[in-house]
Amino acid sequence: MSTKIADIIIPEVWHPYSLEQTAQLSAFVQSGVAVRTPDFDAIANSASKTVEMPFFKDLTFTGRQIRSDVTPLTVKKIGTSKDTAVIHRIGEAWGANDLSAELSGADPAAAIASRVGSYYSRVYQHMLLKSLDGVFSSLSMSGLQLDVTNVDGTIKMDAAVVVDAGALLGDARGKFAAIALHSAVAANLAKQNLIEYLPDSEGRPTLKTYLGYRIIEDDSLPVGNDFGKKQYVSYLFAPGAIGYGEGSPKVPVETDRDSLQGDDFLITRRDLVFHPRGVSYVGVPTGVSPADVELTNGANWSRVWEAKNLGIVKIVTNG
Repeated sequence: MSTKIADIIIPEVWHPYSLEQTAQLSAFVQSGVAVRTPDFDAIANSASKTVEMPFFKDLTFTGRQIRSDVTPLTVKKIGTSKDTAVIHRIGEAWGANDLSAELSGADPAAAIASRVGSYYSRVYQHMLLKSLDGVFSSLSMSGLQLDVTNVDGTIKMDAAVVVDAGALLGDARGKFAAIALHSAVAANLAKQNLIEYLPDSEGRPTLKTYLGYRIIEDDSLPVGNDFGKKQYVSYLFAPGAIGYGEGSPKVPVETDRDSLQGDDFLITRRDLVFHPRGVSYVGVPTGVSPADVELTNGANWSRVWEAKNLGIVKIVTNG
């Protein structure tokens, strides 16, 4: 008799485990770029499409005041603004048939359950990269991207390019800790013996770094083509540049069964926030959550933090 999904999944036990597994498999979470906080968990639980996050602006220096026994000091005020995060409400369902398990000798139900964390880690990274497409399409972010590509396709990633990109934040450039690269760009650096390997928690040299930045390798990063030459997008990240929170859908996990057909089903739902901090989502999602075309629309994003306070810079190279 084949294993049923209900035999291997206890929702209240399996759901926290699958969330933990997703975080463990997400390169952005493991690198410290995306940090889960109680504040963002609360946002993810909000009963709305977007959530405003008010904040105080920095005190602006407009010239010092000289004390006087005749003229009182001018009283200034602190400015306020708001960042806005969008809540992603997503779900997925998988099915397995008893007969297919019996004929194949394998257990599709167990296979599905074991791969959910990996699936959602890819979904999270997809949503983040689509959001970054939109963020850096916003006119408000034009000063935080460095495009060094040329028509000959000869400008590759190197230390000088990374230093120049970091310098876009001026004296705040030292905050970066990770760099996201397409595998073609990472391969170019590897050929130059510029990638170093640090030991992981088990002492194995598997954590790749470049110039001290932890490498996040992802082929979902955009690749353009201009005059027949590739244009690869990379990102420098500061720790915590991405706000991350998990909500609690009414029924996050459930199983079902069509007894007549012999089909088992696993249904999962997640409410989450994966938000580039300091860049407000100013659009209005047409559905419950924004689709990819809305996330990538620069008109739906606007920088609300001072440039130096942001933790993301975009780099475009030919390799």
